[in-house]
Amino acid sequence: MVGATKPFIQGILLFCALGICLQGWALPSPENLPVPPPLPPSLKNKPLTPPPNLPDPTELYAQLNQLGDLLNMSPEKLNKLRQTIEFIEKMSPNEREAMRIRISQITQSTPELKKEIQELVSRFPEIPISNLSQFWFAASKDERTLIRQSLESLEEDKQFPFLSAKVEAFVKKRDEVFDSMRTSLEQKRKNIPSPTVPKP
Repeated sequence: MVGATKPFIQGILLFCALGICLQGWALPSPENLPVPPPLPPSLKNKPLTPPPNLPDPTELYAQLNQLGDLLNMSPEKLNKLRQTIEFIEKMSPNEREAMRIRISQITQSTPELKKEIQELVSRFPEIPISNLSQFWFAASKDERTLIRQSLESLEEDKQFPFLSAKVEAFVKKRDEVFDSMRTSLEQKRKNIPSPTVPKP
């Protein structure tokens, strides 16, 4: 990390030095320069708009915070993090999705969401509680907000078909990624060479 930032710091110092030198070598401004023409009214009264494709400052701050966390990590933790990243990189998209669903059942299992699931189960008892709870935990915060808003805006007889369709689509995708993950794990086990037992 230090070796990677050293050329960057040297470049900044060189840039500042060049700026100071150029200021010292700059020729004096000539006198009696003509006055530039005024801007056209169409441009003069036009409001300033920021250029497109500006970097998102919140994303930049998040990246800087993440970099700060990495700089504060010990070499042992950095090594474990690198091994975790390499492990995830080797996973297929279905394996990643299956793991994300499994992890969401732990990380998103807050008392507020548990209470909300109980309320949904009491309103829609036809939907299996295991599918509904897993769907609700795996959904993102924005997805849950949109579903809440849709349920409030829909008529009562249309609420169940709406939520049921969402859960069924999730269950179908979940079963696909879980089956794919199981098949992939079995294939990986078959390719693992058997340990050699030393002869007595």
